[in-house]
Amino acid sequence: MKALLAVAALVALAACASSNPIAVHRASPSPVASPSPVASPSPVASPSDSKSPLPTIPTEEALISMRMTSLSVMWAATNTRVLRSADAGRHWTDVSPSPPIQWDAFFALDDDAAWVVAHTPLGIRGGSVGVMRTTDGGQSWRGAAAPRPGVGAGPITFADRIHGWMFVGAGAAAGSEAIAIDRTTDGGATWTVAATSGDPSTGQTTSGIQFSCDKGPLAFGSTTVGLMTQTCATFEQSIYRTADGGLHWKLIALPALNGTFAGYYFAPIFLTASEAIVGGTGQIVVTHDGGLTWSVYKLPGPGSVDFESPTSGWQLNDSLSATSDGGRSWHVIASALPFKGGDMTLQYLGSGIGIAWGNRQATALRTDDGGRTWRSVAPGGLHV
Repeated sequence: MKALLAVAALVALAACASSNPIAVHRASPSPVASPSPVASPSPVASPSDSKSPLPTIPTEEALISMRMTSLSVMWAATNTRVLRSADAGRHWTDVSPSPPIQWDAFFALDDDAAWVVAHTPLGIRGGSVGVMRTTDGGQSWRGAAAPRPGVGAGPITFADRIHGWMFVGAGAAAGSEAIAIDRTTDGGATWTVAATSGDPSTGQTTSGIQFSCDKGPLAFGSTTVGLMTQTCATFEQSIYRTADGGLHWKLIALPALNGTFAGYYFAPIFLTASEAIVGGTGQIVVTHDGGLTWSVYKLPGPGSVDFESPTSGWQLNDSLSATSDGGRSWHVIASALPFKGGDMTLQYLGSGIGIAWGNRQATALRTDDGGRTWRSVAPGGLHV
């Protein structure tokens, strides 16, 4: 029954689409049937404002994303809900799109613009992928369908309100993964396939993305230059780079730190159009030329890292550390944390303000004084 409800919900989501057919073609290593054209997105009903300052969230729900987009506005997404706070996490409003279904990925660009992705399994050929978008802080949402099915919907990212990319799984084997990268140039109203991974039987690829190795999250610093991590079962690590908006990708070798292995599982963080960092297992790699060349530095521990400028960043482990020289050196700024930092994801906004959240514990805390004190910003019903 749950599967039938999910399928029906995603069909309803796709029905928000436009009278212009969506571009056809989404990647899979084996042929799949093309879906019927989907109609152009139309607004869906606005969610009603929550009367309670803390919406009741079932404790069994996972917190899949949390993001500050300004000093006061925060977004949070669980399996089935999208929440927004306008007072730094003290009170939350449920701004979830309708119908309520299982969300797989969420991305907030600014105080008003956000996107949420859902994947509904439809048997061995994969499943349908739908995207909902808002540009008014969740008061209304519009829907669109991805061009072809996939076996999973991955991270979604935007460089601005118009240009975005979505990672879609197309099958995996031990240590290898087939993917498609979908692209939008109209804010998410329509999507096309920008690139697909190579044929696992022949190794041939037109995009430059190989079937081998596991692919990680992707991010773009401009409408043309983007990075996508990958992790291979070797000491030699590399990262994919595109300079044409995601159509073609090239592997760039990453330096090793004293010959030690580092899996780069975290999403690349662009600080400017050309400067970016990628956190790894106890290491960080930094580029100043859009990913053409890289430097590697040691982190204080294996936890999450975030930068608010090319020089200033935080790293969260059993303690909270900071750097002011781009990651070359680190010093502890808070050692007594009210949570296990290694299990949390960090976002650093600058001026001593940051959040740490964990999907396993569904916990979220915020500091405004450089980590000396923390307060819960988890919506009501999540573990605090």
